[in-house]
Amino acid sequence: MKTPIFELDLKRNLWDRAFLILLIISLALRLLFLATPPITQNQGMIFDEVYYVNAVRNILGLPLSTDQYGNQRIFVGAQPHTDPNLEHPPLAKAIVAVFVALIGDNSWGYRLPSVLFGMITLLYFYLTVKKLGGNAKIAFFASFFFAFDVLTFIHTRIFTLDIFLVGFMITGFYYYLKGNLTIAGTLLALSTLCKIGGIYGVVAIGLYHLFSKLKIKKLPSGNISIIGKKAIYRFIERFGIGYVVTLLVLWELLDLAIVKLPQPGGWYTANVFQHMFWLFNYTVNLRVGGYTLIGEVINIKGELEPNSIASPPWLWLINQRAIPYLLAAVDYYTNGKLVKTVPTLQFWGVVNPALIVIMLPAVVQALWSFLKSRDKASLFGLIWWGATYLVWYGMALMNRVLYLFYIIQAVGSICLLSALMLNTKRFSTILYVSFTLIVLAGFIYYFPYKTIP
Repeated sequence: MKTPIFELDLKRNLWDRAFLILLIISLALRLLFLATPPITQNQGMIFDEVYYVNAVRNILGLPLSTDQYGNQRIFVGAQPHTDPNLEHPPLAKAIVAVFVALIGDNSWGYRLPSVLFGMITLLYFYLTVKKLGGNAKIAFFASFFFAFDVLTFIHTRIFTLDIFLVGFMITGFYYYLKGNLTIAGTLLALSTLCKIGGIYGVVAIGLYHLFSKLKIKKLPSGNISIIGKKAIYRFIERFGIGYVVTLLVLWELLDLAIVKLPQPGGWYTANVFQHMFWLFNYTVNLRVGGYTLIGEVINIKGELEPNSIASPPWLWLINQRAIPYLLAAVDYYTNGKLVKTVPTLQFWGVVNPALIVIMLPAVVQALWSFLKSRDKASLFGLIWWGATYLVWYGMALMNRVLYLFYIIQAVGSICLLSALMLNTKRFSTILYVSFTLIVLAGFIYYFPYKTIP
């Protein structure tokens, strides 16, 4: 059996060679200034790194962040050598804990795993798109858009859980398309064990399998015949076994090793079902009072929250609300007066604007293409997009707290659908080159390092 890297035909396929160069450039860009800002005990953590870095520290028994008076300022009262970040499954934090134990309690220990998972994700994304139609040109440009998406770039060089979720999910997509349902189910379980949103990847594969395998045929007698039921049963059996067994067994082992749930008067070692129940209760209580049609956030008291970073999914269609993960600048004074302010670091949680602009036209074009020719790449891209983006509309109706970076699971589908849309018979080269330059412009504009550290 060929390993994924050997599925790249570097001798005969120009686009495979181009992708390898893209992979190397992507790795270099993510390693560049990786330790800036440097993670120390109390400083240098970008956005939610403050939670996950300290969760890993607690797992390893390392000192946690403190306030100016030396008092622990996060996860106060948590049991040592446990994962105190109970609202998420523990796998991604356990993975990073291994790196920190080997490399050290520093920026490289915490951020290098995200870089490596980012590269694995990019590789499997390219292979997944090729599996959908065998067109390496489409796969290359989709991967280029993916590599230079701003949100994906940021999350593949800071320590949050999202790239682990996306990486296992996309790798699972590849093995599903390759026909290995059990491995696909296992990988989607690993995705869910990093962050519970991995279940949306399961929904995507399940719906795609249903739509692609099940056919309804009207017989001459007037009766209806359903073709493909065996393929559905086989999917439930093989994918289901891989997913359910891995999810329950590995989650149980992780909980036994590093998780304790709170109870009045102390803590107790939870089983997987107790942790699931606790997580579900926590999640359903992450609520706002509602969202207005123009995306304003209403708190539970019925008051507008103008400074909230939360946003409903219809605002994501215009890339709002962008989240300032980390902003830093240097002030210059002359004779005691502020002369100018020069930005040095600007980490924004925002999608590449080019991908936002093309998203809905690409979705419409893919829907038309599927209805006309039933091509599986369009179907897969549409279902992936729907399962990881449209699902948030239901959450918004339930007043769930939502943020723009939740769209990260759908970015790959947007890149795939964009590459399909640009692959016209007569003008594909011009369109690809033009859109590639626009994507690069958006990436450069939002590149987080405004000065050389």
